[in-house]
Amino acid sequence: MVVTLTGDVDSPGKRARAEKLASEVPNVQQVVNELEVKGRKATSTKR
Repeated sequence: MVVTLTGDVDSPGKRARAEKLASEVPNVQQVVNELEVKGRKATSTKR
C-alpha cells in the first residue's frame, strides 16, 4: 500500500514524525511525503 501525506506542518520535525508514523502502519510499503514546511519539496520513501 502507498500512503500520501499532504498539507502543511509547523516544523521539519513534525514532517519527519508524520512520515515515520505512516511508514510503521502495517502493509504500508511506500510513503509519499508531500507535507510542506517553509516551501520544502515533497519526498518519497520506499521500504
